[in-house]
Amino acid sequence: AMDPERHLRLRDYAELIAELEAKGLTPDKEIVTHCQSHHRSGFTWLVGKALGFEKMRAYPGSWQEWGNRDDTPIEK
Repeated sequence: AMDPERHLRLRDYAELIAELEAKGLTPDKEIVTHCQSHHRSGFTWLVGKALGFEKMRAYPGSWQEWGNRDDTPIEK
């Protein structure tokens, strides 16, 4: 989502929305971001909120923490 030609500012919103929609990610869906340390997922959450994704949530734990538990759901 960062534009290296513009000193890592966010890329054009319309371009980002089009790319996300092509992957099936639309503002009406509930989306939870996660990564290993919450750095990338925090940035992803921020971008989603800037793009109008109201149901965007961030999981502050890690995939290792969530994915290795037997009582946590995983959707593929």
